[in-house]
Amino acid sequence: MKSNLSFKKILLAPLAVLGVLLMLLEERLWDALVALGQWIGRQPSLQNIRSRIRSLPPKLAACALLFPVLLILPVKFLAVWIMSTGRWGLGLTVLLSAKLLGTALVAQIYTLCEPALSTLVWFVHVRAWFWHAKDWAHRRLDSWPMWRLVRQSLHRMKERVLILLRGVSKPE
Repeated sequence: MKSNLSFKKILLAPLAVLGVLLMLLEERLWDALVALGQWIGRQPSLQNIRSRIRSLPPKLAACALLFPVLLILPVKFLAVWIMSTGRWGLGLTVLLSAKLLGTALVAQIYTLCEPALSTLVWFVHVRAWFWHAKDWAHRRLDSWPMWRLVRQSLHRMKERVLILLRGVSKPE
């Protein structure tokens, strides 16, 4: 029995690390995806939909958060099928695109429905649990010297890109 637990730990450890990294990637992209969702939502044809979503009662607002999942799930299955045919690049592109689109939709719907969702006791508890889990993941990753090195390297790369972009956008 004990060897089974060790085997499970060996199998689950990389999945846990991958899950934490995906969660942190989504967190980093959240603001950009909210902005993308807001830009899309500002299109005149979508204003009516935004106002209807904003006015949903709490329980329907919670159901509205499932909409992106149901919308994107078939696309994710399609991506897995594409990868199973050996076209890994295309499959991963479709999968990542679906993930980004789904996250943008969830971010937009969450932003619109957050006041209504905050009236649901169970939702407030789930959100608190999520923030606690996220803080735990940050503490855990921040304790790894390799993660700190990667984070510093990514920060330097980001700064270089911003400097390059500023240089490109200067008028001549």
